[in-house]
Amino acid sequence: MVKEKKPFYKRGWFIILAIFIVLGGIGNALSDSTPSAENPSTAKSSTQTHKVTVKENTPETTALGDVASIGKMSYKVYNQSYSKKVGNAYLKTEATGIYYVLSIAARNNSTEAVTVDTSGFKIINNGKTYSADAEATMQANQANDGSIKHSFFLESLNPDQVMHGYIVFDVPFSVLKSSSRQLEVSNGFLDS
Repeated sequence: MVKEKKPFYKRGWFIILAIFIVLGGIGNALSDSTPSAENPSTAKSSTQTHKVTVKENTPETTALGDVASIGKMSYKVYNQSYSKKVGNAYLKTEATGIYYVLSIAARNNSTEAVTVDTSGFKIINNGKTYSADAEATMQANQANDGSIKHSFFLESLNPDQVMHGYIVFDVPFSVLKSSSRQLEVSNGFLDS
């Protein structure tokens, strides 16, 4: 006699796994809100003056909300916030330290397409350089439906276009308390 096997979806291990996945999704949806492309206002904001230093020729320092021009690119930091996690309602990533989230706009003022990437953004604080976190930046810019309008990961920006989104840095909490922290922006890479 041959014993019939149950289909995998009727087996105990599969049912338990499905329950854990559903409970995890519910718990994640009910957890505290984090900055994302859907809801950027949920992050804790700071009103501290933000400095932007641009690489090329002489450094320029601007306040939060001012436009900083570098070569044929211009950048504007609209808001700064911090959070332990970033992402959409279903997929979040957690910082090693704390995420420092900048809401920015990048504009291409040149006559050619430019590639914009997270590697062009750095935080300088007390002689230390902190690179942008590419994965966290992508997740902060991801909508709940999974779409990413601007990931700032090797994105092509055509002339006279503006890209809005978030740049995310995983930094120690002491960087947020510092008054000497600066955003350093490099010029975009010209496409050929």
